[in-house]
Amino acid sequence: MVGEIATVVLTLIVGLVVWDFLHNYTGAPDETKGMLWQRILHGGMGSSTVLVSYLTLIGGWCMTAAGQIGDLVGQPAVHEWLNAHLSAEGMGAVMAGVAVLTFIARLRTL
Repeated sequence: MVGEIATVVLTLIVGLVVWDFLHNYTGAPDETKGMLWQRILHGGMGSSTVLVSYLTLIGGWCMTAAGQIGDLVGQPAVHEWLNAHLSAEGMGAVMAGVAVLTFIARLRTL
């Protein structure tokens, strides 16, 4: 039960991060609309640290949700393989936690 609640909360956070990135990416000022890397950096609020924490958070979400998505599409072997080789939920939670802490630390200095 706690795992499902954590997955839902993490999914909501990832959705917020994706929305924020796309909002910043498409709303870039005119001087940063030219180059792809400038727009991507602006999507991360002008900070490469925030951008990396966004990518780490999305990667953690993918690790957490991989087993459950495999079960949803009728491939329980994905969940079994992940459990045999590493704890997907644990790895995903650690990656997401690192991303959130990095993001909070960076926001303090912006």
